[in-house]
Amino acid sequence: MEENVIVNDEKLDAVKDNFTPPNTEETETKDDGTDVKDTVTYTEEEVLKKIQSETDKIRTKYCKEIKELKEKIEELSPTKTEAELEIERRLAELERSQAEVNSQKQFLEMQNALKAKGIDENIATFLKDDVDLEEFSTIFNNILSEKVKSKGYVPTNHPTGDNITVEQFKSMSYDERVELYTKNPTLYQKLAKQLR
Repeated sequence: MEENVIVNDEKLDAVKDNFTPPNTEETETKDDGTDVKDTVTYTEEEVLKKIQSETDKIRTKYCKEIKELKEKIEELSPTKTEAELEIERRLAELERSQAEVNSQKQFLEMQNALKAKGIDENIATFLKDDVDLEEFSTIFNNILSEKVKSKGYVPTNHPTGDNITVEQFKSMSYDERVELYTKNPTLYQKLAKQLR
């Protein structure tokens, strides 16, 4: 282990000292300025390639070890029997079926709630599951009433005389009874039945 540290330190020193490789000796110069031994120098690109090569070796080594360990884990882990696989498949199918039933049940409940509020139940297909039906029905009815007011017929003269009693009806003349019949036939028939 200490040898690795020493070797790594030598490599690091080599990179730091103008990219001189390990195991090279310092050059000695003669008096005339020529080198006794030529020093080998590396370019930055060559140093990076060497570093990359070493990291690739380490990565390959560890990937191989990881793969071997995974294979060993698979060997030691228990395998499922056909019966267990069939049970898991059926359970997954049952859960999927239950989810569909719950979705349909929720849709039907939404349709019934809309119908109870006087809104067409087919609108439920366009609503999300988590819609607030109270707020939706209020907004929907407001929009509908605004549309009717702006484009539809709004009666201005409501029939009066709903508060006519049987005694008042008896005391009415023929012309007044005809007028009541033309304005409010249901009230006329109701009062006429009470007279009999």
